[in-house]
Amino acid sequence: MTKINNGSALALASLRKAQTKAEIMEILASLTIILGAKSFQMIPALNCPISNKNELLEFGSFCDWHKEIYKSEQEAIIDPCRHNALTQCNPVKWRKVFLNAKGKKEREYINRLREEGIKDGINFPIHGPNGPVGILCFASENVIDIKSGDEDFLSLVAILAMQRIKQYLAKKYVIKPKSATLTDRETECLSWVLDGKTNWEIGVLMGVSARTVQFHISNCQAKLNATNRVQVAVKALVQGLVEPNFEANDFLEGEPTSFKEFRFEENNSDLEIKSKRPQHII
Repeated sequence: MTKINNGSALALASLRKAQTKAEIMEILASLTIILGAKSFQMIPALNCPISNKNELLEFGSFCDWHKEIYKSEQEAIIDPCRHNALTQCNPVKWRKVFLNAKGKKEREYINRLREEGIKDGINFPIHGPNGPVGILCFASENVIDIKSGDEDFLSLVAILAMQRIKQYLAKKYVIKPKSATLTDRETECLSWVLDGKTNWEIGVLMGVSARTVQFHISNCQAKLNATNRVQVAVKALVQGLVEPNFEANDFLEGEPTSFKEFRFEENNSDLEIKSKRPQHII
């Protein structure tokens, strides 16, 4: 394997684990050095799946004026290398394109690059089901010598880098639900709801009216986006906002441990099963 093959393989392995912008940038910057290039840049294409295409320009080291031209299609048309990359799947070598450029704006663009010391570069088109989605570019102060086998590896790097960037940008817009804050009274009400108590029973236990209990429960429903008292109590329990009042001993204490603890009484010719467990009185 060539040096570029090895570098590309390492970049692929690293990109599979990359989670942050800094990690993605570092991987591509290291690959740029291996290629002997000066800078790299991800630029959007016509079918870029990222909602704000300009965010893709954050992943690169091109100078500001160079990035600026890719913010709109009207400006980007002055780059003949980008145009070629949009119409083919194979990598585009800048030097060959520079020699064939004829338009006035294209020549001005190429001259500006040369003033910046850029003599060559290479674009790796990234295509999706509906066409080109992005391009990974490398710019160099010297002629870039890349063999066909190297190009295949680098094309895979471009595809995986685009996927990782999409995933990173998508995570930025995931809205994490804010954890609700319940008052002590609201927490106590929901604890009793979990215990199966009615509003009147909860009111007796808390020393308030049933209407006040319902007021607290309604507030909890609004905070936790619940439709009824049972749902809000379960949501609060799942989120760790409330703990039930009952304990394990409530089930074990007085519970029959064998059939001998049941007694049968005849009442109106029917058999009634009664447990010796004491009844809770509210």
